[in-house]
Amino acid sequence: MNGTIDAILSYHLNPATCGVAKFNHALAKRLGVPCDHISAVGYKRPLWSVKASEVGTNWPSIISLPYDVFWHDDGDALITSKAERVFYADRTGCPSTVEGNPTRGAYRVLAFGMAHKLALKHFENLKRELDRDHPDYTIELSTAVHEGNPWDEALAESTEAMRAIFGDRLRVLGFLADDALARVLQECDAVAAFYVPALRANNTTAWAALSAGKFLYTNLDQHSPELNPEKYSWDNLLKVLA
Repeated sequence: MNGTIDAILSYHLNPATCGVAKFNHALAKRLGVPCDHISAVGYKRPLWSVKASEVGTNWPSIISLPYDVFWHDDGDALITSKAERVFYADRTGCPSTVEGNPTRGAYRVLAFGMAHKLALKHFENLKRELDRDHPDYTIELSTAVHEGNPWDEALAESTEAMRAIFGDRLRVLGFLADDALARVLQECDAVAAFYVPALRANNTTAWAALSAGKFLYTNLDQHSPELNPEKYSWDNLLKVLA
């Protein structure tokens, strides 16, 4: 590829939910060009990096501009015939796209739960508290979303909102299964879990943190339960149900 490429155009753009999108963002970063949707206009020599099988019939109506194409499958005959240059991922290869930041502060705070339920005002207060008491800290964010919610949008929105608060102190862990979450929970120093209107006895994230022996940043009101993980445990529940 030469220096004439001025944009990477693709169909899917969320790197958290699509491998091709993740590759395209990494490629655009290395070329120093934007990554945009295939329908975007205003570029002089874009590289289309897509799967034809995903685009289907949704090709943009303007395909007469000079462009290159990078296929992540067998491609589309019409698009290929009009391209200046054609590349295939299974021939060129796709380098690793893992670019996470493995560094952590001395004090690690885990936030996990439903992404669309983030109580951002409380996280803003948490930042001020951490800046004061633990200036070398990292926030590690693992998210989940209720069935039926737009989970890709929820992840993107929660990440953007938390990044706006914590900046480069934030590490986005994505959707962790319980095995991975249990490990991170053991490794962290504290857990941040805030609720609307406040902590209730059925908030399992709080009991997970306290059962693991972690300090819990949360919000309480007069209706919140006592912070006793033994009282709100499986053993206690089974006794109640017996």
